[in-house]
Amino acid sequence: MAKEKKKELLPGYHWECKYCDGRLAKQSPYEEKKFMVCASCGAEWEDCKIPVPDESIW
Repeated sequence: MAKEKKKELLPGYHWECKYCDGRLAKQSPYEEKKFMVCASCGAEWEDCKIPVPDESIW
């Protein structure tokens, strides 16, 4: 079996959904434990998350 490569997040970046720009993931109520979905649109989190650079608040 091939090991699944985990996505690493670099400092100065955060995860966002590529479909809706949502930043939060939650446990799917319909799937097994640890199956995360986007809290806004319901897309599978491991497939839809993309690294986005943090913006300066100043």
